[in-house]
Amino acid sequence: MTEVDIVRQIHEESSRRKLRIFVVATGAGAGVQKWLWETPGCSSYFVGASFPYSMGETDELLGFKPDDGYASEENAVDMAMVAYQRACDGADVEPIGLAMTASVASVRAHRSEHRVHMACMTRHVTLVRTVVLEKGVGAEARMKDGVDVDRAGLRMLQAAIAHCPGQLWLRQPHAVQECLDGFMMARARFFMRPAFDRGRRHTLDEVRRFDGRPLLPGAFNPPHAGHEKMADVTTAHLGREPVFSVCSTMPAAHKGDLTVQDMLERARALRHRSVIFTEGDPLFIDKARAFPGRPIVIGADALARLLDPQWGADPLAVLGEMQKLGTTLFVFDRPIDGHMLTGKEVLAKAGYAESALAAAVVTSAGEGMDVSSTALREGRVTRTAKGEEARC
Repeated sequence: MTEVDIVRQIHEESSRRKLRIFVVATGAGAGVQKWLWETPGCSSYFVGASFPYSMGETDELLGFKPDDGYASEENAVDMAMVAYQRACDGADVEPIGLAMTASVASVRAHRSEHRVHMACMTRHVTLVRTVVLEKGVGAEARMKDGVDVDRAGLRMLQAAIAHCPGQLWLRQPHAVQECLDGFMMARARFFMRPAFDRGRRHTLDEVRRFDGRPLLPGAFNPPHAGHEKMADVTTAHLGREPVFSVCSTMPAAHKGDLTVQDMLERARALRHRSVIFTEGDPLFIDKARAFPGRPIVIGADALARLLDPQWGADPLAVLGEMQKLGTTLFVFDRPIDGHMLTGKEVLAKAGYAESALAAAVVTSAGEGMDVSSTALREGRVTRTAKGEEARC
């Protein structure tokens, strides 16, 4: 199959699916952009491309200096995450982020072999592949390497599009089987820098775990105006902007931990905020233990669950431990079945209104959050052109 055939296949598949493709190539592989762009109608699926040729430009794209070198599988996976986020340019699309970094022929012979490292991320899979190139020197060899890398990149796009979610690897199309499953590598790379500040990735040490700032935990699937209002009111009341906190692992009673792709999409949607992704701390008490002394921002409905023994935890023990940890719950009113549920009401119903432990709970002065992520997902609330929410 020629390059023209592969591009035609991608184009035809995009007419049946809402594909969105973004390509990153640090040198060789930039021809993939050319092949995609030359096909009329490519604007329906080709989002864009980046060509960070110098090391400084690669650092700028990633937001950090690569840990394992610029021409490495690890760097390809990190860049594929960036490409994936760039491909998430609308609702209900299939994002595909392709990244390539290569060592190819130059004016002098290299001591190491020539190769291209590639990674391609879709919502369901991360494909990784390294192809060793025939070693040569000079312009002609360099041109040949470029053509070979372009073709390998198109082949990986073809594999990503052909991948069948849930299918055993041995039953996947041949183009998929040429690659490795990069699920574990992508997750490990993601949690090396699980903190995002205004869209830029950082290690926990670099942000010092956003030291001292309130935490606003949630799934944020998707984030909406209610979350933004909570963040703004918290900032006004407590004097510090909260950090959106997302735990990738669900409580034992739930299923479906967040994937790297899920987290990248949340990070993109909250790129104007500070966000931290964690593992193993899905409960509020877990957060209090992991981040002692921090205010935790929650809704009154979440407080009601926290104080309900049927959820498996002793409310008195939880509040008592939070108080010892220096944790304050900053509670927002929430409309439940046509009634505005308040933090004070929840405390009273649970019998803790007069308890000394109630001092660990601070209400938000009547501020309410009247939009839910569930309603957005189910289409009961839609976003307006200004990014606000309107009820259907």
